[in-house]
This record gives sequence, C-alpha cells and structure tokens, in this order.
Amino acid sequence: MGSRLLVALFLAAVAVPTFGLVMSAGPEWENITYSNSAQCVAVAGDSIWVGTTGGLIQWSAARAEFVRHLAPEGFPDNSVTAVAVDAAGRPWIGLGSWNGGLAVLDAGQWTSWSGADGLGSDWVTCLAIDSFGRKWVGTVRGISVLDDGGTAADKSDDTWQTFWTADGLVGENVNGIYTDRAGRVWCATTSGVSVLDPGGTPFDKSDDVWTSFTTVDGLLADAVYGVSVDDDGRAWFAAKGGVSVVDVRSTVSEKSDDAWISFGAAQGLPTSGNALAVTFDVAGTAWISHQNGLVALEGAATPFDRSDDRVTTFTAADGLLKSSVRAVAFDERGIAWCAIPSGGLDRFDAGGMPADKSDDTWTPYVVDDWLPSSDVRVLVTEGAVTWIGSSGGLIAYSDRQIARFSVGVPLALCRGVDGVLWIGTTGGLVAFDDGGTAFDPSDDAITYFRTADGLVANYVDGVSLDVAGRVWCATSEGISVLDAAGTLRDKADDRWATFTSGDGMSGDRANAIAAEGDRLVWVVHESASVSVLDHGGTPFDKTDDVWATYVENTPIGKRSGYSVLIDGSGVKWFGLCDGVWAFDDGGSPLDVDDDRWLRFDIGDCNPGIAIDEVGRKWVATGWSGVSVLDDGGTPFDASDDIVTNYTAADGLVDDRTQAVAVGGGVIWVATDGGLSRLTP
Repeated sequence: MGSRLLVALFLAAVAVPTFGLVMSAGPEWENITYSNSAQCVAVAGDSIWVGTTGGLIQWSAARAEFVRHLAPEGFPDNSVTAVAVDAAGRPWIGLGSWNGGLAVLDAGQWTSWSGADGLGSDWVTCLAIDSFGRKWVGTVRGISVLDDGGTAADKSDDTWQTFWTADGLVGENVNGIYTDRAGRVWCATTSGVSVLDPGGTPFDKSDDVWTSFTTVDGLLADAVYGVSVDDDGRAWFAAKGGVSVVDVRSTVSEKSDDAWISFGAAQGLPTSGNALAVTFDVAGTAWISHQNGLVALEGAATPFDRSDDRVTTFTAADGLLKSSVRAVAFDERGIAWCAIPSGGLDRFDAGGMPADKSDDTWTPYVVDDWLPSSDVRVLVTEGAVTWIGSSGGLIAYSDRQIARFSVGVPLALCRGVDGVLWIGTTGGLVAFDDGGTAFDPSDDAITYFRTADGLVANYVDGVSLDVAGRVWCATSEGISVLDAAGTLRDKADDRWATFTSGDGMSGDRANAIAAEGDRLVWVVHESASVSVLDHGGTPFDKTDDVWATYVENTPIGKRSGYSVLIDGSGVKWFGLCDGVWAFDDGGSPLDVDDDRWLRFDIGDCNPGIAIDEVGRKWVATGWSGVSVLDDGGTPFDASDDIVTNYTAADGLVDDRTQAVAVGGGVIWVATDGGLSRLTP
C-alpha cells in the first residue's frame, strides 16, 4: 500500500466549535454545516469544486485550503448534487431538493433558476455543458436545456426546453447525463438509458430522434446511475451490479449492429453494490466510482477484448477515506480527485500504473466540521447545553465543548424530571441517562426499547412525558405509552399500551405527540389532522378511554400535521400543512361548542414550534425558512399580530427548516442543509 499524506484540517474530540458568521444590519446568524458528504466533483485549474450536502466547497489543489459557499450567498439550497465548470471558469451547480434548482457563480454573484424559469423540476440530479455552452440539466422529472445567451447573470435572453417521457425519454428520474461530440445527449435513468439526437436544434422538438436501451437490448440492469462516452464513441453505463458498454457503430437509432459487453463481479468488480459513474483518464483507463470502492479497468480502449483487461479495486484498506466513491474527476496532471460520501475529497496519484499500488499516494482534503451531518432534525436547549440530532447521531454542544453519542438517528428529544433524556429514533425509543454530565461519558447509561419490548413500531417521530413520568411515543403505526417504573435497565416491570385507529384515533401514522396534565394526550397525524385521548388517568386500562378527532367536522379539516406545542395558558399550537393553528378547547376538549380556532398563514407543513422568553412563537416551516409570530399575548385576536420570516436571503443556512429551539435569548434552527444560531 502506498503512502498517505495528511493535509486535512481536523477538530479535536473536545474543542471550541466555530460557526461561519453571517453579519447583517439586524440579527446575527451563525451557520454550520457538514461539508464532507461529497456528492459530485469538477476540476478547473487549481480549483477543485466539490458539491456536498452542506454546500459547495472550493478547494485549492496546491494549498489544500478551502472556501465554503452556502445558500445565504444567493443560491436556494445547500444540497449540491451536480457541478460543472464552463469555458469561462464559472461553476454551475445543481441542487437536490424540492426548492433547489440550478445556480451559477459569476464574478462573486450567484444567479439561480427554478421551475418558474423553465426548469423541468427543482430537484436536480446531474448536469452537463455541451460544446455550445448550453446547460443540460437532469432532474427527477426529465431533462431540461438552457441557453443563457452568453449572459449567465441576465435571464432576459434565456431559452429553455424540457423533455419528458412523452417526448421519448425512457424514464423521468434521470441520474446521469452526458453530451457527446456529435451533439447527442445520453441520459441514464432508473428505467434504462435514452439518447437524444436533437438534430442540432435542441429547442425545436420537430426533428428530434430518441433511442432507448434497456436490459432487453443488453444493459446489465435498467437502474442506471451514470453515463460516459469514450474517445471512440462507445457509451459506458454505470448500473446496478456493474458496468455495461455499447458500441452503436455509426447509427444510434439502428440497433441491429450494436455490440454490447458488461463488467460485473465475474470480471473483478466488487461482488455487491452498484457502479455510480465511469470516468476516463488520459491513458484510456476507465475509472469506476462504486459503492464498494474505486475500480480501475485497464484495457478499456478495447472493451470487447477481455484478454488485455486488468481490474484493480481500491478501498479504505488501500488509503481511501471511505470505500464508497460517488464520482471522480481528473486534473491536467492525471491526478484523480474522488468525491467520498460521508468522507470528503480524496486526491489520488496512482504513480502511473493503477495495478501497482506500491507507489500510490492518497491525500485527504477534509473540512474541519464538528457537525456529523447537515440534515439536522431535532433540537433541545437546556441552559448552556444544546442537544442536536441528525442522521449522523446525537451531539451535545456548549460554547466550550462538544460530545457525540451513537444512539441511532434521532427524530425527537424529551427530558424527564428524573434527568433521563428520551430519544425517538428511526430504530426505536432510547433512554439516555447522562448522569447530569453531558460531556462526561463515564457515567452514561443507555437503554433501547423496540417492538420486541412493546413499542408498536420502531420509527418514533415524537416523544412526550406526562406528569406521572410515562413516556408517550408517536410512531409510524400508532402511539405507544411506556411506564418504566423507574427502573430503566430492568424491563421486567415495564408496562406498555398501544393505540391505533382501531381504538379511536383518526389515523395510524402519528408525527407528533404532546401529553397534557394527567389524562390528555394530543396526537398529530399524517393525512388525518389531530386526535386527543382522555385516558382517565389509566392509560393501561382502555375501558374508560374517550377519543375526540379533529378532522372533517372542524375548522382544520383533514390534512397532514407535523408538530404540536401546548403553551403556558393551555392553548394548543399545531403545525399543519396549511399553516399554524391556535386552538383553545375551553378546558373541555370533548365538547366542541366552546372551541376557538385561529389559523396563521405561516409556512408549509411546519414541523417545529418553540416559544421564546417573551412569548413569541418560532416556527420551522419546512420549506420556507423560519417564521416568528408575535401575537401580542392575544392568540385569538389577529389585529395586533406581527409575523416575520427569515430565509437564506437573510442569513439562515438553508430554507428547509425542520426544528427550532429557544434558550438564553438565542434561536437555534435545524435544517436539511445545516444548523443556524440566531441572536435577534
């Protein structure tokens, strides 16, 4: 194995975390993302452009220094799924979310495009620039082409065209796109491969010729993730299980003379997983980005002659940051730059012969992030400590130190009076007793509860504790309540009860839950609004249960909801998919005659609500930033209401907000693209 040169920046296990500060005339925003989950890479001179789930990273190849570009600079979203550099050196990026789109950085300014401009879908998956400078954009709903008229920042002269399955595309979910020297556009989809010959007029569909290929024609699998064309015009397809190659001769639409060959486990590729992309170096070697390694196929210049093939696979054991490789780009020196999901960027110098690993040099380029993942889902503030849950696990944060805990993927957090932190995760319920010392793991105790213990389903989206210390869980298949009898590690005395639509709830999928007093439990559902249970103080005895549902016969109607909060005066605040609702049940939730409702036109599906020290309601809206409602202390009198919305344009790290927490005059906002801290 070759040497490994370390030039990356790392953070100590316990250190002083830093945020990227966004200054403005008003509030101060501090933003942090995880920028080591690399999804794409492009090389232009000394700049290595890496698209990550936490923004666009511009690495200097020579100095191993980086600049991080985030949505507050002027583009819609931090999930960068595609990157390409045009002839003028401008980076174009595709953004992978429903409020994403296409964007370009030109002279320090960002310009972006969405479906409103002509893009087929805002969820962009891949991107290619043809010899005329046109941008071909693959999305989850077809492909679009943009001619910006040579003026990237001026949309007035733009021309757009979009192609769907009705036009000839074999599948609308496009994973890879490539424009060849003949002007044809190759599209890798989840349903096969399509090639478009636009006849030199991509904005005029009348002369288009489409040809599609599937397993019937010779593809290894219909699920294709990447496509490239070599110098001899052969198309290479990275697919489920391996790679396929087709030589269409000179006639793409005439399949009778096509030649096919595939490379899989039998030819030396990893025995499991999928090929994701194929890239060629100057020597003609095909480099296959694979879920289980980086594969060099020497002899790729003669793919139909296996006698000169030599396959070499590189994994973490050889020097890769992680064995999974999403994409590879080569610089003018022939150095490979590898985008590593959940790893960063790897610079690989094979020393000439890929099969000879003795002279290999691996150099990791890693951003010094302490957040383990950009998709933050849940937040709780407790004095000087903030608990942060993401797909990378649970973090305890203070201004002086951080601690990481492996408890699965947290979705909900709730602290009990006994000091136990109850965590709803994608894999069950977790009881975490940190002994009152968040940053000292020596006294930690963790107990897991799953369906085998009595939980109705392991996907726990909400957790709430009642006055008796019982734990109520909102899950994907109903709600469950646990009385652990004060002995977390001894499950023998645990009591469980489960409730579903068969018991009286308006739906089984529960997204949020809140226990009120000693007998009421409020449940917010997917596509079934709100239910409330009065269990009479005996949750394990269903004979005296009374249910009320707030669906068709109430002002909120039947819709999806994602959050619930009960304020100090007993008013219930529901985050639903048409806004935020305030509800006063008059102290009698089963009697609708004295109910009061008021809808606030805030946000989208509103998955998070928190109340600050002066009574303002902070709402994580889902897709349109974070909103703050000042109701003047009169939630059912709209005349004195003030609503303020903050988005990436104001400094928020990403508009896809999922949770919000308030403490010490600081507002924390969890998003799909990172974490923000706001000092109003």
